Amino acid sequence: MHKSSRPLIATALALAAGWSQAQPPKETAVPPYKNPKLAVEARVNDLLHRMTLEEKVAMLAGSGWMESQPIARLGIPAIKMADGPMGVRAWFGSSAVTNAATTPRITSTAFPVGLAMAATWDPEIIAQEGKVIGQEVKALGRDMILGPTVNIARQPLWGRNFEGYGEDPYLASRLVIGYIKGVQGEGVIASVSISPPTTRNGGGHGGPAIAEPGKRLLAQMNTEELR
Repeated sequence: MHKSSRPLIATALALAAGWSQAQPPKETAVPPYKNPKLAVEARVNDLLHRMTLEEKVAMLAGSGWMESQPIARLGIPAIKMADGPMGVRAWFGSSAVTNAATTPRITSTAFPVGLAMAATWDPEIIAQEGKVIGQEVKALGRDMILGPTVNIARQPLWGRNFEGYGEDPYLASRLVIGYIKGVQGEGVIASVSISPPTTRNGGGHGGPAIAEPGKRLLAQMNTEELR
């Protein structure tokens, strides 16, 4: 190579390097479902179209106790749940497991039962309860609390009446809203617990349930909380 051409080539390489560094880096295309600027409905629809049938079915089964199935291909994490609703309860297994002496203990605030909280007639107090529960769910590394309980107390023999907010549909609906807003305000998922028509404990644990209230009673008493 002729000596006189070397400075020209060196100058050209330096200019090329400087030009490439001055160019803005190419942005990696972000799929719509990961774009927080889009509407939730648009993001959900985009994600659903990307999921295979097998992936959708897998999410219905879960990956273990109190945990949904993650989908690494799409960046969908597992939703980690904690039992409730009167504070964060252990999520390691069934009651037999969580009550065993060898099961790790968790520490959380134990709030008064739903019926006692309903006696305050104060949605703001319930919202504050939900806020604290949401904070403790996050602190324990979970994403969802199984609560609030929304059943109307119309069958006195039902074993979980104490979890709900009594027999008045309107009062219960106002208190449930406060609980959910408090939890969700902390970025935690609130999961409505127990189907509204269920009136005894068997319906929540695989056994037979007394659940034939009729459409009119169901509409008047058992769905007000969900509106």
